Amino acid sequence: MSYTTRVSGEFTIEPPITWEEIKDSDFQHSHQADSSSVATWRAPRIDLDLIVDMIETDIEGGVAYRYSGTKLRMRQIDEYRADGLPGQLDKVLAMFDGDHVYEGRLEAEGEGGGWGPDVWRLEVVEGKAVKTSAMMLYPDDLKAERTEYAAGLLRLIANEVEALPQDYELDPGRGDVKALLRLKADELDAGEGPVTV
Repeated sequence: MSYTTRVSGEFTIEPPITWEEIKDSDFQHSHQADSSSVATWRAPRIDLDLIVDMIETDIEGGVAYRYSGTKLRMRQIDEYRADGLPGQLDKVLAMFDGDHVYEGRLEAEGEGGGWGPDVWRLEVVEGKAVKTSAMMLYPDDLKAERTEYAAGLLRLIANEVEALPQDYELDPGRGDVKALLRLKADELDAGEGPVTV
């Protein structure tokens, strides 16, 4: 038996993919969904379905349809191997021009095994597929992360105080505030203070 991953989720597409773009892509009509105004289109070797809305318009002598791709949705596949999914998403993104925004994400959970959870997500960032894996932290790791964050935040605040415009009424205390913030950040880095973030 091979390693499998459960994947769910979808991307909404704004502005929708036009009929001109759909007909020039690898996607082909697959089947009608529950609603007669929505269809699923599939492409070879792509495990994402393009959901196409069909808007019916009366015209002289009949009816015309306007097609627009509004979603990319993960297809339901039993015993799915997801290792090629980021590349597939990049291939879909390359089929359509860069004027579309893909909101949403795909959530994936692998079998895991002895190495802990295999949990990751796939998002579109600046027109590219980006895979982000979940990270497992033990309580000590979390304390270190919070301490590092708190120290960085204190230094950032000290820099902001230093960048304030000169004010003769506030200037005498400003140096003390900067020094105190930087001292507390150094204490956190050295493990000498509690994390209160």
